[in-house]
Amino acid sequence: MVKIFKRITDIILVLAIILLAVYFVFRFVGKIEISEVETGSMEDGIHAGDYILIYKKNKYDVGDVITYKKKGYYITHRIIKKKNKGIVTKGDANNVEDDPIEVDSIVGKVILVGGILNLIIKFKYAIAAFLLFLYLISCYIGKEELVKETNISKKDDEKENNIDRVKNNKLDILSRKRIRKKIKGEYRKNK
Repeated sequence: MVKIFKRITDIILVLAIILLAVYFVFRFVGKIEISEVETGSMEDGIHAGDYILIYKKNKYDVGDVITYKKKGYYITHRIIKKKNKGIVTKGDANNVEDDPIEVDSIVGKVILVGGILNLIIKFKYAIAAFLLFLYLISCYIGKEELVKETNISKKDDEKENNIDRVKNNKLDILSRKRIRKKIKGEYRKNK
């Protein structure tokens, strides 16, 4: 049971490290970003307060929900038209379409909305504490297993040493007996 727990804990920790590494690599190269939605302009699909995961693409299509930058603010709306001068977007809950924007102002396409992302971001400190707790337990269990294995191997070594000593003692006894017989035999010959 302890070994299964240790193995599961190690798998969870490795997966968490891999996910964080992938996220930070994508974040570093500018391919991924996380943002919080401020307004309800995309209501029913995206609510105010939801976190969104944005992925930078080379091409965007009509129907894609994108986030773009305008006057220092992020705006998340759906592409409804493509024009020569740019792209036209509109919030799902809005009645009026936005002014056309240039493709260069697009931060990326929304690929994940709320749900697990909201939980991860809102409880990031609790999750980090839980992962640290798992790591410490994993280390402790690993140490206990190592101590047990070391004690077992020490006991095995002691048994082997004892067996070797007994064998050596038997050999010594046999050798002494042979030497005595030989000495007695030579002593008898000399008489």
